Amino acid sequence: MFYTALYHTRIDPRIFADVNGDYPGGDGKVHQTQAFTKRTMFSGWDVYRSTFPLLTVIAPETVNDLINSFIELADQNGTGYFDRWEIFNAYSGCMSGSPAVIVLNDAWQKGIRNYDTAKAARQAAATIDHDTPQLKKIYIFSHAMENMNAAWSASRLMGGMGQKDLAEKYLRQAQGYRNLFDPSVPWTYDEAGQIRNPEWKGWFRARDENGQFYEWNGLLTSKTCQECSIYEQGWLVPFDIPGLINLLGGKELFLAKLEDFFERTPDVSKSNPYYNQPNEPVHLVPFLFNRAGAPWLTQKWVRKITDAYTSGPDGLCGDEDVGQMSSWFVLAAMGLHPACPGDPRYEIFSPLFERTTIRLDPKYAKGRSFTITTQNNSAENVYIQSATLNGRPLNRCWLMHDEIAAGGTLDLVLGPQPNQAWGVDRDAASPARAANF
Repeated sequence: MFYTALYHTRIDPRIFADVNGDYPGGDGKVHQTQAFTKRTMFSGWDVYRSTFPLLTVIAPETVNDLINSFIELADQNGTGYFDRWEIFNAYSGCMSGSPAVIVLNDAWQKGIRNYDTAKAARQAAATIDHDTPQLKKIYIFSHAMENMNAAWSASRLMGGMGQKDLAEKYLRQAQGYRNLFDPSVPWTYDEAGQIRNPEWKGWFRARDENGQFYEWNGLLTSKTCQECSIYEQGWLVPFDIPGLINLLGGKELFLAKLEDFFERTPDVSKSNPYYNQPNEPVHLVPFLFNRAGAPWLTQKWVRKITDAYTSGPDGLCGDEDVGQMSSWFVLAAMGLHPACPGDPRYEIFSPLFERTTIRLDPKYAKGRSFTITTQNNSAENVYIQSATLNGRPLNRCWLMHDEIAAGGTLDLVLGPQPNQAWGVDRDAASPARAANF
């Protein structure tokens, strides 16, 4: 299952050049370069969540190639911006958000920068500015949440490049998610309001072009959303978990509502309006427990979700989506996954294997390899009891990208019961560092 998933992950973005470097450009002409390998097939809405964070570790040159390909195409076709779904130089416009900006920022934050960074920043800004007006179109809530997630990445990128004014502009745009939260709506699940939790209230909902909230149709409605329910889409605030926690009533209530989201899921391997592994909008949600100070719940639920994958011809619970479904499994099996692509933090949880070794690219990493080992690993022992990094005790539930790239060994001791003292982030969700330019 692991190597099949890894194979699927590496099919795309595929090479779109001949052996001599010739490739078809976005202007319909033949171009030639030895500086990078032209690549295509960017299913952005899907793959920004797991595929590219994985590739930044195991195949950073591929990420660098694709960013160069983005930049060249935006020049050659005259648009000056990146599309969310590119295929053979064509812009499909499919899905929502500005995922190429997230991929670019994630790469830049991790030191993958062998391209014209100034031009990339200009095109990233043009992309956000081009996509933002689409918030007023169909799927308004999904578009809004995805675009604000990308705006946060644009803010991080511009801040890192010293463009403070643009960084502040896009940070303000990202914080617009707060305007879509209505603290007064009842916590009803179905549209009829028959299924409810009377003790809770307040969730996100879309606004119309006049700024008025659409009618409340319950958490499970798919109205104003794209391929998900409003319940699923509302968790997409990975860049500001402290803000999300506050909106939902504080840490204790946040965790209760997040657990409720998972506990009500009838089957993670089947399509449903709760935690729906067959589609991408929820793929980052299990890692919010780490960010909210309850890492044992990330450990619990990630291990349960991996059971949705099997080795048969129907081994994927949803569409492959150009490698995203498999990439999620590869990272989950290794015990590392970001909660917020664009932030170089990887969440730690219990791996499936006793030993996993990642060979590092010396062009982008100081170390030769990074190894993750486990003790007492079994189907029952899913909870981390203790950890060491390069032989030293580690009592946090994350690693930064630089720590992985430096090489070394992460050793995890597992057990059958949660150790609620290990890995707890006392500063609940502090690594969302949008304002720290």
